[in-house]
Amino acid sequence: MFHGPVQQELLDLDARVLPHLAVADLPALLADGHLIMASVHKEIRCPHQAAPGRGGHLVVLTGQVD
Repeated sequence: MFHGPVQQELLDLDARVLPHLAVADLPALLADGHLIMASVHKEIRCPHQAAPGRGGHLVVLTGQVD
């Protein structure tokens, strides 16, 4: 499933698909008030370990804690 069309058409959201967004770009987008839907690996629960593969779980990023 490609989530961009779902966000734009079914949910009537003003959404952009940025498939190659760098982690370093997230703080500025969040600071500007954007919400980010990210695909993450289940190992995100263990931040001290690198994820062994691509994501599969969707999370909504709403802000950050310094």
